[in-house]
Order: sequence, then structure tokens, then C-alpha cells
Amino acid sequence: SRVWKLPVNDMNVVCSELEDSGSCNLLIDGLTAVIDVEIGPDGLLYVVEYDENSWLAPFIFQEFSGTVSAYDLDGELIKEATGLQLPSAITFDKKGNLWLLEKNIYAPTVRILDPGEFVEITEL
Repeated sequence: SRVWKLPVNDMNVVCSELEDSGSCNLLIDGLTAVIDVEIGPDGLLYVVEYDENSWLAPFIFQEFSGTVSAYDLDGELIKEATGLQLPSAITFDKKGNLWLLEKNIYAPTVRILDPGEFVEITEL
């Protein structure tokens, strides 16, 4: 999966790596399966994705898992929360809390994703 960055007023845009994408700019590449995206009150882009085996998990009797990652608007990974149980959607409330829908298929749960669950990413 990929996340593309488009100019504000563009309409009817097709983003493709195979042909000229005009005003499309590839922001984030190499994601597994993007489920949801939101801009947080901190100005970061939050991306919810399933981990590599999560689409197959029910067939191979494995735990569903996923990640919420936060990127700056240049596509640099800033922080992430991993090992989430089938994350499906996120939203932010007026206080800036990140609400997460987990286990949507078998036991839907909505909870605040604690800031302590995020790991800051530092360059080596």
C-alpha cells in the first residue's frame, strides 16, 4: 500500500507509478494494508495498517495484528504503536485523544490509544 500527497484543489486525479501521475506525489511507500488515515491535532499523518499476515490470520489460526504509525507531512516515520489487535479505524476527539477501533470482526472494542503505546522512531 501507498499514501499519495495531492494538491488541495485537485480533482479527478489518478495516481500511478506506471504512468505520469501529474500532481500526485508518493508520500509513503512499502506499507502492508492501509485501513485508515487521519491528520492528528499535532499535524502528523496517522496511518492504520494490518501487519503482514493479518489478511491470512483467520485461515492459519494466527492472531490478527496491526500498527498505527505517525508520519510528518514529508513522509518521515516519527512514531508507531505496534501489536494492536486488528485495528480498523481511528479518530481524534476535541482533547486530542486518539480513539481506536480494534477487533472489529469478532469483538469490537473502542478505546483511547495511550500515548505511551507509541515508540518514538530515531534514526541510527
